[in-house]
Parts: sequence; structure tokens; C-alpha cells
Amino acid sequence: MSGLANVGMPHNLREQPGSSSYIPNFLSDNGGDTYTTAATQPTIQDYENVFGPSARNIKDDPQRFKRHNRWHLPDFLKGANPWLTDKVDGLITDATNSPFTSVILPYRYFDNPDGKIKWNVHSFDESMASRVPYESAARTLTQSKKSYAGYAVRQGLAITLEHNFMMSPKGRENFNNQLRQLVGSIQYTNDFDVHVALILAPSYEKEQREKYISEGKSSEQVCR
Repeated sequence: MSGLANVGMPHNLREQPGSSSYIPNFLSDNGGDTYTTAATQPTIQDYENVFGPSARNIKDDPQRFKRHNRWHLPDFLKGANPWLTDKVDGLITDATNSPFTSVILPYRYFDNPDGKIKWNVHSFDESMASRVPYESAARTLTQSKKSYAGYAVRQGLAITLEHNFMMSPKGRENFNNQLRQLVGSIQYTNDFDVHVALILAPSYEKEQREKYISEGKSSEQVCR
């Protein structure tokens, strides 16, 4: 065999020592993956080419069962989002120029918005001091206390975003504009609530008129 190889084959194609293949190959000992290879046992790669990878090496896609016409946030982002909450709250409280929520009824932080809100109103009537006869009782100043309670009203707004909006500059710009739109709507709602609170607030003038002024008197009689 070696004599024939020396006569009929080029020098660079001579069979290497220890080779078990029919056609010599410098890169492989199994005949260059031809039908004349001496390897008869399939490898793991051969099985995977037909039956796929092992089940323990397959990682399920958490988004495979999501609805394609409505994309939800990934599962690991579910729940409260303090980072985004602080961003929106900061846009509301720091960038407002409305006098209704900065001067008349300013924003206040409340730890438990779902809890019951209680407050008391103390009223102390003032009057001019009068002369007191000897060994008699002085005029007593009146005071009153009223207790109130209520609950915070929850109001909601929602925005719709395109899937993968954060992957393009235009998408991120649109998200920024939608956040500002959300903040403006919240501020608009709060301004309206302040108007309603001012209209429905108790009137001290009305209370004074009911207590001390008769509606049947004329303006001259009231002034007198």
C-alpha cells in the first residue's frame, strides 16, 4: 500500500501514521466526514441535530404566552414602581405654577392615603372686655370644637404605549410627552377640586348671619 502511495499520490496527500481513514485528511481521522469514514457511533451533536437540545438546556421564554395584540410589562416589573412614582410625583409638585395647589390649598404628603382622615376645628369667640360690678361674675368667653372625618378620593388616568418604544429616539420623546400630558391632566383635576372645595366650604359670614343677624332687619337696622 505504501509503495502505491509513493507512486500514484502527491506527497502532501500521503496517509499519516496512525490514520484509520480510507481517504487521508490532515484535519480529521474519520475520512473527512464522508461515507467511507470509520466512525460508526453517533455523537451527542448528531442526536441534537435531529431531536433538538436536551430539555434541561431549554430555557422557556417568559413572553411566549403573552397576548400579541396587547403587550404587558415583563413579569419582573410587576407590582409597585417607586422609581416611576417618584418621577411623576416630582413632576407634579416641583413644576407646578398653579396658585390653587401652591398657595390656596398646597400639596401635602400623606403616609396612608387609604386610611381615614380626621381633623378638629376649634373656634374661640373674641369679644370686648366689659366693666364688671364688684363681687360679680365676669363675662365668659365661649369656645367650640367640631370634629370631621373623611377618606381620600382615588382618581385614575392611564396612557397607552407602543411596544419597544424605548428603542428609538422618537419613541422616548413620545414617552416624555405622554408623561407631561399625564402630569398636566393631574394638575388640571386638582385645580378643579380646589374650586369645588372653595365653593362648598363653610361660610363664616353665613354662620354669623344665622346666629346674630335677623333676616327681617333692614340694612340701617343692622348697622345701628
